[in-house]
Amino acid sequence: MAKVKVFFIFVLISVLSCVSFGSQKIKVLIIDGVNNHDWKSTTIAAKATLEQTGRFTVDVCTSPSRNA
Repeated sequence: MAKVKVFFIFVLISVLSCVSFGSQKIKVLIIDGVNNHDWKSTTIAAKATLEQTGRFTVDVCTSPSRNA
């Protein structure tokens, strides 16, 4: 769980450092998929966090499974 918190802090700092104060929303692409953590829940939480600010449009692209 600590790794997830560190990840969110990193994402938020990265995003906030690139924020423009214009009226146009920032486009974000989250690429998720096969990994050694609960990426499904992480993706849902990250997308919701970004969209709740009203400053981002978020698209998600999921990589195929290792067996594909």
